Amino acid sequence: EVIYYAGHMDEVVEFEGRSWVKDDKTTKNQLDANYRQTFSPDNQMSGYTVAGKIVLHMPIEGVLVRATQVGVNFNRFTTFPVPRPQAVLDEWTIDAQIVIGRAREDAERGYWPMNDKACFGCEFRKVCTVSKSHREAWLSDDFIQRPRWNPLEVRGDV
Repeated sequence: EVIYYAGHMDEVVEFEGRSWVKDDKTTKNQLDANYRQTFSPDNQMSGYTVAGKIVLHMPIEGVLVRATQVGVNFNRFTTFPVPRPQAVLDEWTIDAQIVIGRAREDAERGYWPMNDKACFGCEFRKVCTVSKSHREAWLSDDFIQRPRWNPLEVRGDV
């Protein structure tokens, strides 16, 4: 089975004379130093940077995050860079290849071990709380299976 690493970059921009992948974010959280720290380390930020370098053949510095804090009666905005030095990207690339290799092995075995450290906010959390023999029933009751996604198909918004 072919495994694709795919995503959609919002755009590439120039900032302070360097090229960055721009990514728009919305949050209910304050746009403070704690919020900014959530992007380092971060797979999406590293993945966008590597993809920009490989696909666009450009010296991408990292991701320029344009964040909006959405409140009941207000919105706040900020923009900040999330740099990715080459040494960080090199390590991330090796780690990503290991994770993808494990996914390939899981697919070959037909068994995907539960990663219970990644459950926060997961919509499938309640499915994983029941015994394996009951999961198919829970999935068919609460979820709709979409047609298989093809990362090579061009999206309508591009």
